[in-house]
Amino acid sequence: MPSQSKPNVNTVWASAGLATPVDPAKQALGYVAEIPDYDDFNGNLQQISAFLKHVNQEGIPVWDGLTAYFTNGYAKGNGTIYVALQDNTNQALPAAGAVNAYWADILRGARNYAAGGGTANAQTATFVPALPVVDGLVVRFKAVATNTGATTFNGSPVLGGAGLALQGGEIAINGLVTLGRLGANWYILSSSGGAVQVAPATQSRHAVTARQAGGVVGQLRNWGCNITAANASGSWTGDEAVVKTALGSAAWALSGLNLTLNTAATGAGGMDVGLAPVSGVIAVYLIYNPTTDTAALLGVTVGAAAPPEICAGVMPAGYIASCLVSLWRTTAGRLLVQGIQQDREIGIVPVTVLSLTSTIPALTAFSGIGPIGAKTVSLTMNASSSVSTTLAVYAGPDASVETQQLLASNTVQSIGTFPRVKVVTPQTTYFRFNASGTVALIVNLLGYSF
Repeated sequence: MPSQSKPNVNTVWASAGLATPVDPAKQALGYVAEIPDYDDFNGNLQQISAFLKHVNQEGIPVWDGLTAYFTNGYAKGNGTIYVALQDNTNQALPAAGAVNAYWADILRGARNYAAGGGTANAQTATFVPALPVVDGLVVRFKAVATNTGATTFNGSPVLGGAGLALQGGEIAINGLVTLGRLGANWYILSSSGGAVQVAPATQSRHAVTARQAGGVVGQLRNWGCNITAANASGSWTGDEAVVKTALGSAAWALSGLNLTLNTAATGAGGMDVGLAPVSGVIAVYLIYNPTTDTAALLGVTVGAAAPPEICAGVMPAGYIASCLVSLWRTTAGRLLVQGIQQDREIGIVPVTVLSLTSTIPALTAFSGIGPIGAKTVSLTMNASSSVSTTLAVYAGPDASVETQQLLASNTVQSIGTFPRVKVVTPQTTYFRFNASGTVALIVNLLGYSF
């Protein structure tokens, strides 16, 4: 059935002719005894019925150039619905989804959308005409930048789904952001490309926050490396490792890892800057780029301080998360020494770290026993004397605790292993050595944990 065209309903009957005001009583009764001309009567009824049919079919009257539209009045056209932004007559509708000075497509939300402006943490948008900022108002805008912390929109705070200030990354550059107004704040209803803030989970089907989901940074499962001879390169493999951007932040669990570090190169898969140290220590970090889902190793020269669990070196562009996965010694030629690693334990070819020719009556601190950053050291003790005597060697993490001992009676030599001696003060272990005669004590480093 064809649609009924909209008639002209803007002509007032007899507006140009002689008209006598009708008695209100007559308006209530209508025609009674008098008989109007039939064509006039039919014309009146036809105009009324045609308009009623048009409205019944269209729902909202189609726009025309004759009607005087008032502000907030509605008209239909271009397959959508428009609202009048100001009083107007014969002002054409814009294209579907668009807005002009007189009309806005409300079916597609054009009135509540604007291109964004401002800065990363002070986002803005200008709506034409201005929208009344009331509870329940919903607006959309295209973000000009990714936020990096607490953010405002047109001067008011923007909160996330948990009702908390933003932390960064919830609004993405060029993303479509939908905000809802409540009280003095805007709330993010959706944000394409942005992270989603959620309240802490309290039930089994709730989404969890990063703090609830994240493991411990640097957790390693079946992580290992075996360098059989001094080399500029080494390969590490592992089932899983946990990386973070900062302590207490979101965590990524990376799996199926098989990565190589080349200390002769820089950038991802090499040193962060410069060359590997001479007879020093390299902190090896697992670094991660979540945008490209790419993992790599990065070597950082260890200085006077223990390396942090999260990389403080120069990270390649795009790599934002990391964890410490190895602590490897280097040769005088800047090569990685021979050694083997399993998870956070590293074994090396024995190297002498202490040689004495006198006894030590009380626990005494000796430095340089292991690399900076070592949490434990594994040692061998070779104690000897010129006469048969009792050889007693003790070791511990400080001057008050002896956690390991080697005790042999009536002998001139005794050799033993002190595994996993705890390190409290960096590179420092305490020893006590008792014996008679001309004595010697040689301590070798076998390995360490970090």
